[in-house]
Amino acid sequence: IVQKQKMVEQDFQNPPPIPEGQPGGNTKPSKSAYIINKREACNWIIHQLFLRQEYDECFNLINEALKGGANKSEYALFTKALIFRMKGNIHESLECFKQCHILNPNNTECQKQVGKALYLLGKHKAAIDVYESAESINPNDWEIYYQKGLSYVSLKELDLAIESFQKSNSIQKHDITYIQLGKVYT
Repeated sequence: IVQKQKMVEQDFQNPPPIPEGQPGGNTKPSKSAYIINKREACNWIIHQLFLRQEYDECFNLINEALKGGANKSEYALFTKALIFRMKGNIHESLECFKQCHILNPNNTECQKQVGKALYLLGKHKAAIDVYESAESINPNDWEIYYQKGLSYVSLKELDLAIESFQKSNSIQKHDITYIQLGKVYT
């Protein structure tokens, strides 16, 4: 991890010159541009480690990145939350997803993950509230209605579950939605 971070830092300390005639040519990029690029490079490494399922190394890099950035990297927090949930630490996962939501309240992907964590913790009414909040931002996301339907099934509110699953299918048809509808009807 340290080697990868040093390589990224070296790339940003010695950027290639911008050719004349291009925007910013003959000028040195600002320090804020380096900070943004460094964060993006770190996110790229986090993404690569996560995809390769090198979760321990990924988790360590995320913790280092969050220390340096004072928990302001939405992607790092989101990935950390996913790793927590994969390891069965639902409460820690929920806290990380909530931090992501604070950083970007309009991110419906984060809201859906908060809802899923609440669902896994058995807090179905709270999950429905989160899905309804996400629905107000993105009413055309089939997964919001699907997850909301699962929460209604757990609460034994089958009419509302059917309505949610049907709304989900009206946006985009998926086998899992039909399977859940079949289970509700039987």
